[in-house]
Amino acid sequence: MDLAYQMMAVLAVLAALFVTVRLLARRSLLPARKASSLLSIEARLPLTAQHQLHLVNWQGRPLLVATFPGGCSTLADPAAPSSASTPPPVPGTQAAQMEVGA
Repeated sequence: MDLAYQMMAVLAVLAALFVTVRLLARRSLLPARKASSLLSIEARLPLTAQHQLHLVNWQGRPLLVATFPGGCSTLADPAAPSSASTPPPVPGTQAAQMEVGA
């Protein structure tokens, strides 16, 4: 019988603790959980029913991400090296002939 009383006392204390936490959370007396600062969605633009653009801030870097039924793709990442920064060679110039000959 002594074990049954001890188990009931432990359950009563846990139940009282649970009720206290729930009441404090409802009255906003407990600090709110902070959202992760590593990833945040800044904006979302639906293009069609199944295609969307998302502006995501990941570790302080803005990313433009496209989502579609087959997956997702990063469209713009300012920190990533890009081949778009150097324009393609103009046909008929020495640089274009070097690419063809190489």
